[in-house]
Amino acid sequence: VKFKGERAGKDFIKVTSDKAGATITVKVMNGNSQKASGIVTVKKANEYLKLTFKKTDGSEYTLQSGDELVIEGTITEKGKTYTSNPYMRLIK
Repeated sequence: VKFKGERAGKDFIKVTSDKAGATITVKVMNGNSQKASGIVTVKKANEYLKLTFKKTDGSEYTLQSGDELVIEGTITEKGKTYTSNPYMRLIK
């Protein structure tokens, strides 16, 4: 999983995977509480897709300084599901 464009004031990031069919999940955390999340499925390997953040009520969320992104990817190949280790990135 690769991503770019993460900074305060943005309501999206760009994400991709080196494998088509991967599902990328991003949670926006602040302290111990989840503020928002986003999910996207990569249709073409190495093609960046826009992932927007939604609060639990469905409204858009804009990244703020101090938020932490938790990024995970999963893919199913030949009946087996593979999950990447979660990666955390602090928003400054």
